[in-house]
Amino acid sequence: MLRCGSLQRHYLPVPLDHNGYYDVVIWLRRGCLARDQMPDAHVIEIPSYMGRRCLYADVTLSSGWRVRLATVHLESTGPEGPTRKAQLETIFPVLKTTPWSSSSSEQAQNASRSLPNIAVLTGDFNLCASSEENVTVACEPGVVDLWPTLEPGPGWTEDTAINEMRFAAKPQHKQVRFDRVLIIHPEALDEEQQGADSSSTIADGSLSSSSTWRGTRIALLGTTPLPSTTAVEEEQASLSIPTRTAAMGSGLADVRVWPSDHFGLVVDIALPL
Repeated sequence: MLRCGSLQRHYLPVPLDHNGYYDVVIWLRRGCLARDQMPDAHVIEIPSYMGRRCLYADVTLSSGWRVRLATVHLESTGPEGPTRKAQLETIFPVLKTTPWSSSSSEQAQNASRSLPNIAVLTGDFNLCASSEENVTVACEPGVVDLWPTLEPGPGWTEDTAINEMRFAAKPQHKQVRFDRVLIIHPEALDEEQQGADSSSTIADGSLSSSSTWRGTRIALLGTTPLPSTTAVEEEQASLSIPTRTAAMGSGLADVRVWPSDHFGLVVDIALPL
């Protein structure tokens, strides 16, 4: 992705050295930044046996709003529930309470004691929203999981009933909502800022509480295979999913390629008026 020229015509990656096998990256749409200033990347070191980390960037939008964007890939496998809990318990306080940073020294001076207007955490949490383990997310103050607030369905982001490539790779049926988009409302840094930072000043001098930010749309991405390009794939595409699944005895060779074994998420978040 970092070497993809067509992608970088529309998006820019927040600069960071990527050395791990399981790593994350933040892409920003060109033209959305104030004065086209690329923000610095910040790493939250989390307890991990698998080299996982959380990445965030403090982004000043062209509208003046301060948005903290974060992404993470939490520890994999069922037995690692305690590790995922510790990872989230490390991430949430940093995103809520760390003072705003900026690549501009002038902006940094003005915002040195300010918080972002909002924080957004995305990523593969490797824990299902319907599991007992989800209590770490559900009970965290100021955190809103956008899918259940906007959609009535289960929102499976890993679903072998649809994604036959995922089933062929590991023939066990699975339906889970691992992948999330969370809105996180910042907290005051100390008692002196209680009330002062619950409303944040933007470029035009107006004030708005972080609680007025809200998701307006969320949808799954990558829920269909890539366009067929071979005769085998065309033939497979004409079969029903159960028949196609039954015909996979030879492994992955004849299975259509999907964008990922997980579905992605696209979200619209409304700015306060």
